[in-house]
Amino acid sequence: MPRLGMDVDAVESIGHQMIDKSHAVTSVQLTAARLIQYAHSLWFGANGARWLSDWVANEKAVRTLASDLESMGQTLLSQASEQRGASSADGGGSDHSTEGNGTTLYLDQIPDGALSGDGPDAAEDDRGNKVNEKHNRPAFVPIPLTDADLSMDAVGQGYIGDCWFMSALGSVADDDPQFIRDHIRHNPDLTWTVILYDHGEPVEVTLSPFFGEDSARDSSGRVSFVTLYEKALAQHRGYDYDLIEGDRVSSGDSSGFEYITGGHSKSVEPTTLEDLRTLIDKGPVNVGTIDDHTTAGMHPNHAYMVDRVEERLNPSTGKTELMVRVVNPWQAVDEAASGEPGSLWLTESEFRRNCESVTSIDRRTYQR
Repeated sequence: MPRLGMDVDAVESIGHQMIDKSHAVTSVQLTAARLIQYAHSLWFGANGARWLSDWVANEKAVRTLASDLESMGQTLLSQASEQRGASSADGGGSDHSTEGNGTTLYLDQIPDGALSGDGPDAAEDDRGNKVNEKHNRPAFVPIPLTDADLSMDAVGQGYIGDCWFMSALGSVADDDPQFIRDHIRHNPDLTWTVILYDHGEPVEVTLSPFFGEDSARDSSGRVSFVTLYEKALAQHRGYDYDLIEGDRVSSGDSSGFEYITGGHSKSVEPTTLEDLRTLIDKGPVNVGTIDDHTTAGMHPNHAYMVDRVEERLNPSTGKTELMVRVVNPWQAVDEAASGEPGSLWLTESEFRRNCESVTSIDRRTYQR
């Protein structure tokens, strides 16, 4: 008589090992790609071009291998989850269903304890994220997408130098949180899909649920929509977070607003706060600071989200005047650690003194 059923724990272990190996293959591929590109920059002529073309074909095969390993591992996890669920059909299992109200995405089909961070191996890393020590991987956790979770005050840039993208993302989310919800999809195989835009054309980027320690989080250091979008952009630009650092983005590339919305943004030099308020009325706005010698608590060579312009009491002068609130995307990391404020109110003179560019996008260019 044939054997039926499954050793769920063993199958889960194999699934995790296959996924870990897929990431190891990806790591080797990225390292090799950097070495080969560097070698190619030092080798000119037809022979160098042919040598590089051989790598292009091989690299595709390596990526396919990594993708297949991860897919097979995820299939094992999914099947083990179904088996565990069938075994606990009497009601003893946990409920990890997907909430359907459009405000929160939950990872479903999670085996009790094995991945949820509730089992005996669960611990918290130095960011407060639950980690399964047995498999050394982030636990699957809910990613809240309420309006409050999509505000610019919920953006935490992390340690990757992509303030140009994080500030745009926070500004778009704060202006139209439903737009962000409409562009994130949770898939039955536990992956996420984020819709970006490349020169106005939508691009679906599917992500595995693994994130680097330096990646963006919410303002409390938890995985959030900014984590997903940041990984999606890095993956789209070449499977490397280094490729989304500000110094790797050229003037001919799409702006952060354009990658996120598919609309058309524009950049101008700072003028008056009244002009800035007009731009805010039309859509999301961010500002870039000068390279050095900033004042008023602003950081040089950095991008800030712009919240609003209004009449306020200036505590320095005791007079009411027009001021602008800007929000620093660093707030979850450096600002919180140093005790500095995550946002600042600037007078018009402070705004013009410290900012060298204003980038905005009219929401009519992308809202349908």
